[in-house]
Amino acid sequence: MSDTTVAIPTDMNALLSEPQAAALMGLSRFTLRNKRLEGHGPRHIRIGRNVRYRRVDLEVFIEQHAQVVA
Repeated sequence: MSDTTVAIPTDMNALLSEPQAAALMGLSRFTLRNKRLEGHGPRHIRIGRNVRYRRVDLEVFIEQHAQVVA
């Protein structure tokens, strides 16, 4: 990941850009993009050529993929 700080909106219905979504998830943009292209990533919205992620969808994806270590 780059050292650039990305502002992440707190509104759960906000549409996040790929860099914002990747930062929220702790992934690189390229990993997030690959997960999307492989069909294993969080729900996304395509607006023309742009891909956006609703913050609520990212939070749900994170919760669904959380692993509890005993």
